[in-house]
Amino acid sequence: MPSDPELVEVHRDLLILLEEINNICTQNDIKYSLHGGTLLGAVREKGFIPWDDDADIAMMRQEYNKLCILLKNGKFPSNITVETNCRLPRFIMRKDGKATAFVDIFIYDYVTASSLGRKLKFWINMFLRAFIEDSVNFNASRMRQYYKPWTYALFGFLQKVGHILPDGFALRVFTGFNVHCLNGKKQNLIRSNDGYKGMHDKLPATVMEQYEFMPFEGKMLMVSTGGRTALAVGYGDDYMTPKKVSDIAIKAHDTIKDNL
Repeated sequence: MPSDPELVEVHRDLLILLEEINNICTQNDIKYSLHGGTLLGAVREKGFIPWDDDADIAMMRQEYNKLCILLKNGKFPSNITVETNCRLPRFIMRKDGKATAFVDIFIYDYVTASSLGRKLKFWINMFLRAFIEDSVNFNASRMRQYYKPWTYALFGFLQKVGHILPDGFALRVFTGFNVHCLNGKKQNLIRSNDGYKGMHDKLPATVMEQYEFMPFEGKMLMVSTGGRTALAVGYGDDYMTPKKVSDIAIKAHDTIKDNL
């Protein structure tokens, strides 16, 4: 984890990037929500969790599509780029050519209420994502925590196969599957590009239907009104009790930033 002075600088850069994202989204009628530890910080601390060194947002698929259109039309400040040709898109802010902050974008898609259908969507999703996982995310991921060695090796092989497929083909298949398949009555959501654990978080679709602004380090940033439900599902009902992030997560964040 960065030392305290380093964290102050990290938080400063992240806040600048979050404010830019908020401006872009609000000016173009794009709904988003602070997510994960960033949302938890907003609810519990009205800002960053003291030891947190990254930031996340989440949005519905249709809102993400609006963002991609803006990107194609060159509507972003010159120091901010958005990586979209990967499983986990992210905003990146650079200074003098060096990445100083990044914000991951988690995407919500619909999922069937059927337990069997959800399991099927999960495993097909995990298979397809292996083809699109970029090396930075794959090497930084915590997959070894959840997979048996042979499964991890298989995913590593499929990730290499994905690199020789036509550009964008595997991502289009991955996206098409999550958008069109095993949606049920569109009453439940999953973050289809989340990690192994996060993919299991089924939420009612109402969680991402309405939005409000919440204080965050003196700024007003957008959150879904169902954010507390998402926090309870992701962190447990005691989410207001501080729990320090694991060293594995810190190492993953550092690996990603060093390779941007």
